[in-house]
Order: sequence, then structure tokens, then C-alpha cells
Amino acid sequence: MDNVVKDHKEILEGDSNFIRYIFALCTSWYLKTKTTNGEMKALLCLATVNKYSSDSEKMNRYNIAIRLDRGVINCLSRETKSFCDCMQAKKMEAKGMAKRELCLGCRITFPRKDMLICGGCKFALYCNEDCQTKDWTKHRGDCYFFTTKPSGKNDQNN
Repeated sequence: MDNVVKDHKEILEGDSNFIRYIFALCTSWYLKTKTTNGEMKALLCLATVNKYSSDSEKMNRYNIAIRLDRGVINCLSRETKSFCDCMQAKKMEAKGMAKRELCLGCRITFPRKDMLICGGCKFALYCNEDCQTKDWTKHRGDCYFFTTKPSGKNDQNN
């Protein structure tokens, strides 16, 4: 994915038609396969980062949601509703799905209400403090990247 970003930087920066195309492509892909996969989620992440780069809170929230099928469905519905209603039935189906999140440490899904969120970046979610502590050395760089504090300092106790 990094090569795609490097090779097509001029297209990705500011081309709203291309971003809409990515959302439409992923919608078509989802409706044909009735499932999500890593490649689709990577494309959605790329499109979301580019579309919402000026609103880091919304960008982070949407990228967290894309980790699971319910979030993918909601993303595709939100991004395509202005020109089609093809995801409407799936969106209604998603409303009945359990709200779950992926623990960044152990990579297991848990009910959203039970998750802990990183105090620094407000992006990473963990199933418990032990998992968060074990993942800190891997998460530290991303935490710094997503930190939106004006000082740019990262709290070591995340």
C-alpha cells in the first residue's frame, strides 16, 4: 500500500473524484462478495485518510470503524448515499450487529463498551491494561503520529 501512495501521490492528494471512485469500487466489491477483506479495508483507509485529512478526529473515528465489517458497511453506506441507495439494506442489517472493536494488542474482537482507549492518540483500543502495556513498544510510534495535542508531546503513560 505504501508504494501505491508514493506512486500516485498527485492523484490521491485532492482528487475527490478518485476518492469517490475508491468508495464506489469497494461498495461494488462488497455487494458482489458479501464480505470484507484486508485489501478492501486498506483501500477504504486510504480513501478515508485522504477525504478527511483536514479533520483528524473524524478520520481517526472512521478508520477505527473500518477494522470490522459493521464499520465497513456504515462507511460504504455513508460515502455512497448521495448517488445511490445500494447499501441501504446492508446498513439496516449492520444496525443489528453487535458493536465490537479489535484489540490492537491481541488482535481479538471485544464488545466496544468494554474497550480501553489510548489516552494519548485516542485511536488505539485495548481489551485490558495488560494488553495495552505489552503493546506500548509497538504502538509508541503510531501514538506519536496520531497525537493531536498542540504541544506534540506524547504521554508515556498511555
